[in-house]
Amino acid sequence: MNEIFISYCRRDKAFVERFLDGLKNNGYSSDNIWVDWEDIPASSDWEAEIKKGIETANSIIFILSPEWAKSGECAKELKFAADFNKRLFPIVWQNVDPNTLQKELASLNWIFFRETDNFDEAMQKLLSAIKTDLGWVAQHTTLLTRANEWNTKNRDDGYLLRGSELQEAETWLSQASEDKQPHPSPLQSEYIFTSRQDDVRRQRRNLILVSTGMVISVVLAIMAVISGINALRQSQKALASQLAAQSIALVDTQPDLSFLLSLEANFIGDELGTSDPAWLGSLATTLNSSPKLGTYLRAHQNDVRTLAFSPDGHWLATAGGLPIDNGNNGELYLWDMSTGTNHSQKLNIGNTDRILGVAFSADSQTLVAAGNGKTLFVWNTAQCCDPVQSIPLPDKVRTLKFATLNGHEYAAIAIKNQVTFWDLASGKMQADLTLTIKAVNKDIRILSLAFSSVNHELAAGSEDGAVTVWDLDTRQEKYHVCSYGDPAPSAHHPAMWWIPRSKKSADWHSIPPDHC
Repeated sequence: MNEIFISYCRRDKAFVERFLDGLKNNGYSSDNIWVDWEDIPASSDWEAEIKKGIETANSIIFILSPEWAKSGECAKELKFAADFNKRLFPIVWQNVDPNTLQKELASLNWIFFRETDNFDEAMQKLLSAIKTDLGWVAQHTTLLTRANEWNTKNRDDGYLLRGSELQEAETWLSQASEDKQPHPSPLQSEYIFTSRQDDVRRQRRNLILVSTGMVISVVLAIMAVISGINALRQSQKALASQLAAQSIALVDTQPDLSFLLSLEANFIGDELGTSDPAWLGSLATTLNSSPKLGTYLRAHQNDVRTLAFSPDGHWLATAGGLPIDNGNNGELYLWDMSTGTNHSQKLNIGNTDRILGVAFSADSQTLVAAGNGKTLFVWNTAQCCDPVQSIPLPDKVRTLKFATLNGHEYAAIAIKNQVTFWDLASGKMQADLTLTIKAVNKDIRILSLAFSSVNHELAAGSEDGAVTVWDLDTRQEKYHVCSYGDPAPSAHHPAMWWIPRSKKSADWHSIPPDHC
């Protein structure tokens, strides 16, 4: 493998000899540099040898001059290098009009080696550029040579990648990005993908052979099957990653194939009982790009943190935002699910932080929402899009629900370790109705609420892992399931609460009253 291929015009040979001496003085030997006066035997096919020299070189240097710009053979060398996705380094020996050059060179940064320029400084600048991402470039050259050989040999399976070579190639391909130069060529990607497909087929054949061997020796067969399954899982994971990568690459040009590839990648993950962000990301990307998708609700710019259907099924409210205080990124959409068009309206909440709770009244005519912005917004679902009320709250809200208490419907809002009840008609909190969870740490927050209209019960889940249930008719605590963080009973907690483990069970357990 050559490090450098030099493209030049014969009339510039004197400079090329000086340039070659400069490379050798900086550690490059003749074996690392491909120049056609040294490397093409007299009896060889010139074009084939030139093409092979470019294919096996990591970097292609073009010594630009007016004579080079007019040379048809030099133009061929540039075309070969561009077809192979090689890194191109144009250096200027004599001033040349950029308009006379191909776009592949005209758009690149030139390094000047004119008689008026400092030769040594220009040489160091060139070498620094050549040595950037040298490992990436060397792997590109190796895979290009192997892929071209496979293609030339009628794509014989014997020339495909195996074992660690295949894993290294897949790792290399997964690191490709716009910043990595040169980019993988379509042939290289196809070569790696086909190698993985062949490896999976071979793994499956091996698994069948190992299973057949169970007739000869049960113990040996079990060991072989376990080994084969592990190997298959790894190969299947690699295949899923490859399919996801191919899906992303084809999303703009072949959206249907891109969608099928992402589905297959995630199907493999489901079969393996595992997942990967890249597989899910490819599916999300293809879904977002699919021109045929009809039921995907797409409106939010940030996280969707909470959502709720109206009791009559007519409306769906979705809300969220990013977890940034004073981020002013709260969003709330109301979707009409009855029209079949999934039409949405963005409800006005002003510059507020993320919304963490939404709820509909029992008659589906009222929608409430609140979150980090310390404001309770109230809408009439028949009117868009400004709230009919904006009620200030004492603190951030993690969740809320509508709940009926003493025959009156209130907005039950979780604020810190309390459930507060708000009368929407007056816009006031009913302080005498407030419920508080029992916990050692008074900073524990309620994160979730659920209301049973049948039993008139309200349940609260808190961040210490506890669940509390109240009877709203009596406003008495009915159940309290201890959290994972509660301390064991001890001499420091002599008084105890007695709580039933279930409604019908006579099996009771005691817990300290000041926290559980």
